[in-house]
Amino acid sequence: MKKAFRFLFTSALFMAMGVTSCGGTIPARTNTSEGDIVESVKFQGIEQAKMNLEMGESIELIPEITYKEGKSGPVTPIWRNTNSKVVTLLENSATAIGYGQATVSVIAGYAMCTLTIKVNKPEEPVSHTFELSDSLKSFNIGDTYTIYAFYDNVSVDPEWYSSEESVASVTSEGLVTALSAGSTVISASYQDMNASCNVTVREEGHEFVLEVSPKQVSLQVGGTQQLSVTTSEPAIIGYSSSNETVATVSETGLITALKDGSATITVSANGVSEYVYVDVSSGEGRKDATVYFFLDYNNYDLEDDSVYLACFKWYRNRPLATSGDIPANPTKAPDPAFPIFLGWSSKAIIDSTDDLWDMENDTIGTDYILFLFGIWVAE
Repeated sequence: MKKAFRFLFTSALFMAMGVTSCGGTIPARTNTSEGDIVESVKFQGIEQAKMNLEMGESIELIPEITYKEGKSGPVTPIWRNTNSKVVTLLENSATAIGYGQATVSVIAGYAMCTLTIKVNKPEEPVSHTFELSDSLKSFNIGDTYTIYAFYDNVSVDPEWYSSEESVASVTSEGLVTALSAGSTVISASYQDMNASCNVTVREEGHEFVLEVSPKQVSLQVGGTQQLSVTTSEPAIIGYSSSNETVATVSETGLITALKDGSATITVSANGVSEYVYVDVSSGEGRKDATVYFFLDYNNYDLEDDSVYLACFKWYRNRPLATSGDIPANPTKAPDPAFPIFLGWSSKAIIDSTDDLWDMENDTIGTDYILFLFGIWVAE
């Protein structure tokens, strides 16, 4: 009962004294002698109860104490800070060190003044994009082409300009017309943003040339190969892989081997395409397709001296002619009864010349080993 009585008595005492504040909650004090002499306290030069600070910014907080009539100090102020991760207090100064909110209080006697300080995160600048559907184009004289403009990926109608209207003109809808050989810059302006497309108009009869090397690539898993690309005029080069699980190609033409298999890399510019054939191996087992050529008509006993055998590596998924390994036609017949060499076939016995292997077009597919037979006929 004694503890309860003390609590009620103390609470009643503070209520009866009628202490004041400049905008905060009156805290309990144990030094009643100081409370008796202080009329009020406030921050010098600060009238508001709330304030915003930028990260790293400081504000001077100097307590200004007013004493009751006939009373004098000094009274030592007591400081309170509800969030030291947002604001630090040092030598009558508050500094913003983190984002959030803190309430700083100064207490003198039974008087208190509070200031709520808020440190806001800076707003992220709003970023907009403005771009054209093309940044580089080549035309023949008389060609027309529409360039489209996009603001934040939404189609818009900007102002269009051509730096050399005698070379190519552009309408308000972005329709470009190639007029004469030369170069010009097609520009678009929208909401103080600009974008452009470099345009080349070819001489009449000029053909665009795209050259790529190497054309054949053998890599082990994890290996890379940089392609070399040259063009007869400035052009945007595009790269793609027919099988990205086997090999990928970057925007700069770097091939990366991922797993066993084959892929075709397509290199394109101005409507012209070239192809690079890629074979990937883990380093275990056969790396490329091996092709055996049998020059016998219907006897393929490898122990027979009359059988002619040729063996070499051949990349899959493309005509044999592109590998540069087309075998020479045999000059010696394995059987005098069939002296005329007709051609190669994947069949040992053929029904017609339609069964002959087309070196320029037929491909090995996904098989690792292909047997080609030399077909001989009688006179």
